[in-house]
Amino acid sequence: MKLRVLVCAAMVMATAGIAGHVSAKEPQQTEQECSRRAQAAAEQLRGIARAIEAEVDYAETHGGAFSPELTQEFVRWYQAESSKAGSGLPELGRSDASSDEGRRRQAAVDRFVNERAARRKAEMDAIHKRAAVGCPPAVPLRSAN
Repeated sequence: MKLRVLVCAAMVMATAGIAGHVSAKEPQQTEQECSRRAQAAAEQLRGIARAIEAEVDYAETHGGAFSPELTQEFVRWYQAESSKAGSGLPELGRSDASSDEGRRRQAAVDRFVNERAARRKAEMDAIHKRAAVGCPPAVPLRSAN
């Protein structure tokens, strides 16, 4: 799991070369403004990568458990989901859940994690998009090979 997250974090941190998009309606930004935007976006993305890495580190040192902050976020999400009509989700704190209820609870955990990852990806995409508006496409970096 950590390898997958570290690869994801590395991809996030390697975004300094943000590809731009210039439409006829958008004014062309100066090179300095585009550079400033790219640097600001890269810093935001590094912050996201650090948060992801901290969550993974916590889980690895605590037997796969969510961090206290992530637990609170999950509890709020679970309560909102279980309050929906027909959710079929058991009480979160219930310890005598049947195997079917346990499967439904685990499916809810999986859905929470997937939705959270999708929100994070959308956030990263929005950062890229905002930084690239009015800037020319980035020049691809060449490898040292």
